[in-house]
Amino acid sequence: MEQMTHRERVAATIAGRPVNRPPISLWRHFGGIDMSSQGLTDAMVGFQATFDFDFVKFMPTGTWLLHCHINHHTTNDNVEEQGGGGLMLILDVAG
Repeated sequence: MEQMTHRERVAATIAGRPVNRPPISLWRHFGGIDMSSQGLTDAMVGFQATFDFDFVKFMPTGTWLLHCHINHHTTNDNVEEQGGGGLMLILDVAG
């Protein structure tokens, strides 16, 4: 299969068409720098320029829910313990 641009690879994946490789990205936080929109933008643009991922996800400081996408993992096989679910975590990222 011939080379694809980032945009072509992501669009083909979303459409269910063949790709030369899966789209790749990496999420990360830039604590402190990301307290302003300009700081976050500069950090993300620099990160992308260094690593050249297929797509970028902006991750500002905040409260995030980490979870598994397999439903029975988030509920302990539907057996709740002390009101919480299995593979689920609230993460508070501060600058």
